[in-house]
Amino acid sequence: MSIIDRDHILKGIVVLMHKNVLNIDVVDDIANNEGDTVPPSFLDNSIALKLISASKAD
Repeated sequence: MSIIDRDHILKGIVVLMHKNVLNIDVVDDIANNEGDTVPPSFLDNSIALKLISASKAD
């Protein structure tokens, strides 16, 4: 058994939004994004994925 179980399907909606560097919420988001897939960056384009909700708990 591997860490990633590929037998399950996760259905959902992906919403992509551009974050403005001058937005005041970005500073707060940096602290909240710790542990995301890709760390936030001001100098390049990066993507952070976060599961917002789930129908079942792990």
